[in-house]
Amino acid sequence: MEQYSEQDLRYAAEFRESIHQEALEIIRKTRPELTEVIDRHPVEDYFQQHWDYPGRWYTVVAIPEGYPSRKAFVNAIVRNTLSKPGPAEQAGGASRDAARPEQGRRRLTNQLDGRPEGYRELFKVELDQKRRSFRAVGLDGEGRLILEHYEEYSLGGATGSAGAYYLLTDAEYRRYARLALVNGQLGQEQYDGLATPTMHREQWEEDPCCALIAEYPDCGVDYCILTLGARYLGYESHRAALKAAWKRCFVPDEDEIDGGSWQGNPNLATGKRIPADALFSSGSRDGKLNYRRAFLYPPQENPYTGKDFVRVNAALFPGGAAALEVYRWSTDWTDYFDEGHGWGTLCLTVYDKQLQRFVVIMASARN
Repeated sequence: MEQYSEQDLRYAAEFRESIHQEALEIIRKTRPELTEVIDRHPVEDYFQQHWDYPGRWYTVVAIPEGYPSRKAFVNAIVRNTLSKPGPAEQAGGASRDAARPEQGRRRLTNQLDGRPEGYRELFKVELDQKRRSFRAVGLDGEGRLILEHYEEYSLGGATGSAGAYYLLTDAEYRRYARLALVNGQLGQEQYDGLATPTMHREQWEEDPCCALIAEYPDCGVDYCILTLGARYLGYESHRAALKAAWKRCFVPDEDEIDGGSWQGNPNLATGKRIPADALFSSGSRDGKLNYRRAFLYPPQENPYTGKDFVRVNAALFPGGAAALEVYRWSTDWTDYFDEGHGWGTLCLTVYDKQLQRFVVIMASARN
């Protein structure tokens, strides 16, 4: 799945909100009590690929595919929203079923039946103080991802509350986390923390891959292995891995006098997903430095062969390319890469879905 920057996601969310407001103006002519619409398309559906001069694909924000025009899409949202039962239609069973935010999703339990055992909230997705309603994401005692929906209602002179809990997939979890960030329910630091990988010094020193890599001191690559300490969030987890590797390898601990001489800001790096099989390829489609060349052919010659390259990567990535997701990052955010701009620079984050860990790969020429 294509990954987008937070700026892109915010722009798409603003565009989506303008669509919702247009639909809501039509809806409230017949249902003035409604304050929100039903849009079954997440923010990501509002990105489209457009081919244009000079012969390349551009990502643009537009209405989701399958609709001939903006008007047709707005009308579809209006129909979906108006098909939801109103308060009068729900009066008979409102105390249990008034909250129906997630049609088609597997309902785990109603709010009146009690919370799932061991449930704890991770973050709010949306919060409406006026209507006293919210959606939140949490975990239950079995480690399952849960969406919680709660709202208070008033029917005639009676008031009450209703809600439900739903099971979420990892992909839905990622979507709700991004939505919470866009809605201001999660700060950037909290959001980054949801995807932060970790690797303590003791883990690194005990990892068998560390001993193997130490046998190749003259390769042109620096490695950092990180375990994933939270749910995998795609692009966001890769960015967090890059930041964690930078801190681990290049920022000195408080009790260290030497080391950490490089200056940089990984927040300025930009990343793009590349095909996993390109990681081990001997060629480079864009003429940039690739991983194989960085390992085997740095400016200072080394005695390593293709067999050595295969040996190291068999240990690092035992599941092969099929288990990997790879991002290539820009190299203009730290002076670590300055010496390599003539020979080549390389910055990769590689996530192994089987091992649930990252390997961060960086390469630059050295004097």
